[in-house]
Amino acid sequence: MKNVKLSLFILLFAIALYAIFAILTIKLTNPFNDYSLEKAGQIGDSFGVLTSLFTVFAFSGMIITIFMQKEELELQ
Repeated sequence: MKNVKLSLFILLFAIALYAIFAILTIKLTNPFNDYSLEKAGQIGDSFGVLTSLFTVFAFSGMIITIFMQKEELELQ
């Protein structure tokens, strides 16, 4: 149960981090004044780091799930 709560906390923290980063990026660059493909590409590239972060969280969630299932099977 601890692992589930920890995983949920990490997921909510990652979503909050992503939302804050997205809001700051949009506010600071203000891409809506200039509709150029170059500016849109730069904004999209700035989210590449967060994509890697979510990949790490997803992989760690899978590992935690495997260990939790192993413990439950041992109890049976």
